[in-house]
Amino acid sequence: MALQGDRTRAMYQKAKQFLPYGVNSNFRYWGEEDTLVIQRGQGAYIWDVDENRYIDYRLGFGPVVLGHAHPYVVQHVQEAILEGASYAWLTPREVELAERI
Repeated sequence: MALQGDRTRAMYQKAKQFLPYGVNSNFRYWGEEDTLVIQRGQGAYIWDVDENRYIDYRLGFGPVVLGHAHPYVVQHVQEAILEGASYAWLTPREVELAERI
C-alpha cells in the first residue's frame, strides 16, 4: 500500500521535474510511491499535504528535540526576527551566545 495520497503524489511528481528523484537529500527518498511531502509539524507529529498525520520519529535528524513549532522556540524566533535577519556585522546576540558556549 502506497503512502502517497493524491495531493502528495502530485506534489512529488512536480518536485521530480526540478530535483533529482524529487528530493534534496537521499534520506528523504523512500521510493516512487512512498516519498512524502510534509506540509507542517506540531509537537511530535507531522502532516503531509493530504493531511495524513504521522509521528515524526526523525525530528529533523536530531535538532527538533522539543518537537515542531514548540511555543517557547516560536516566541523567541519571532522576537529575534523582528530585529532583522542577517547582518554583515557583529550582533549582541552573537556575543551572548559565544559567552554561553
